[in-house]
Amino acid sequence: MYQGQIAYRKILRHVNLDLIEYGRLMDCTISFIRSEILPMAKLAHVGKSRLNKINGYVDAASNFLRGNISVAELEKNQKQAWRDYDASEKYEDYRNLIRLLVCCLYEKDPESEMYGIEMLVELFVSCIEDVNASFCNKYANYVIKYFKKAD
Repeated sequence: MYQGQIAYRKILRHVNLDLIEYGRLMDCTISFIRSEILPMAKLAHVGKSRLNKINGYVDAASNFLRGNISVAELEKNQKQAWRDYDASEKYEDYRNLIRLLVCCLYEKDPESEMYGIEMLVELFVSCIEDVNASFCNKYANYVIKYFKKAD
């Protein structure tokens, strides 16, 4: 079994995802990215320019959740992140990180309700596994702690 699947099942065992709102899951995931993944990106020598882009995308996602930027500004960041993703074929680690960040740059779409929080968690775990499989269990523990504390 892959680390992502193990982490996903662990989250399902400990957190009732039916009670989790989209914004809270995004806030949790963005906090995890800031505290766990971004420090790794700094150590991985992704370059100052790429690191600035990464930080900008994380800031945009966070600022949107807090109502500090518009949907149009969020979409602008999302489109730029996809362009960065497409242009980064030679840099797999950076590309995987951008894919994870792109997942945080979407406004909740009422039409996507059929996918639900469970599928979003599964997507995050899958993207995290692509960045670095060792972060999957850390993410699971982070999500469990975040939502246990909020109960």
